[in-house]
Amino acid sequence: MRYIKTEWLHDDDDEFPSLYYSSFDDKGDEVQRIEVFTSGKILYADHTNQEGIDETWLYNTTIDDVLGCDDDNDEFINTEISQSEFDKLWQNPNNPKFKP
Repeated sequence: MRYIKTEWLHDDDDEFPSLYYSSFDDKGDEVQRIEVFTSGKILYADHTNQEGIDETWLYNTTIDDVLGCDDDNDEFINTEISQSEFDKLWQNPNNPKFKP
């Protein structure tokens, strides 16, 4: 597994997340995502989220898509993070996807 934090620098504070935290399996497919908005709202997604039903879902994104993003405007900053850092965010009591 690999873990990526993506900062999205934009001015649409309430419409789009400013931070994404993603976990990717050994094939490079995204399997979990956390979206953090500047308002404090946090959304969680895994394979059980469904487009059109849930507020967010997995978009068939791969780690190559994320790391290979051609960003001419320097809006996206990707940083590889540890499993521990990701788990601290995922294992939140407010995360309906987390099962202790």
